[in-house]
Amino acid sequence: MRLSDIGEFALIERLAGRIHNVDAGEVIVGIGDDAAVWKSGGVYHMATTDTMVEGVHFSSGSSPWRDVGWKAMAS
Repeated sequence: MRLSDIGEFALIERLAGRIHNVDAGEVIVGIGDDAAVWKSGGVYHMATTDTMVEGVHFSSGSSPWRDVGWKAMAS
């Protein structure tokens, strides 16, 4: 299966469905488009991800890889 087959939001729903045994009081910001925040053992944790798609966010023919990397880190 490819992401393009199911889409970004369907993938997020699949991942969210695999998370079990999380106390609702520990979730600060639930799974969304780009990030989640939760508290465990008195420590806050954050997970985030995003993509850089050639032809959508950059063109390898006109963007040096250093610039693509910078854009990925900045976003």
